[in-house]
Amino acid sequence: MGLCRLSSAATVPMTAPAGSLWAASTPESRRVRRMLLLFVAIGLMSATDLALTVIYMQGPGMLEVNPIARPFVEAGSASSLAMFKIFTVGVACISMFAVRRHRRAEVCAWACTAVLVGLTAHWVRYNSFFGAISSDLTAVTCQADPPTWLHVDN
Repeated sequence: MGLCRLSSAATVPMTAPAGSLWAASTPESRRVRRMLLLFVAIGLMSATDLALTVIYMQGPGMLEVNPIARPFVEAGSASSLAMFKIFTVGVACISMFAVRRHRRAEVCAWACTAVLVGLTAHWVRYNSFFGAISSDLTAVTCQADPPTWLHVDN
């Protein structure tokens, strides 16, 4: 607990409001705090994945390896991919939050976070190699649009 000095004569302890989620210290409240932070991480990494996917698909194009998301991209619309991503991440987070009192929900949140950390690492690696493979990408996109290569319009 920190102290806040109001004047040279008085100090007031800095704490969260009594009924606050951040002030409670029961195991359940700590789990809820961890899960909320995990949901923020899941949301940020999912948004990053979506943004990079759309950027690359509107630019040179790319191979979408997610078999569930691929039909949305093949429809040719970045907005359909965005709606799919927002819906699936939203349903997952809301479902885990609904059963937050169970340890399994937190385990699932950690698993989702781990998968997205791996996906983020993949994007970092992909971006670092992109300069080296840009000439290969040009050759691929100049071909008669191979069926596995996806490109969406702006």
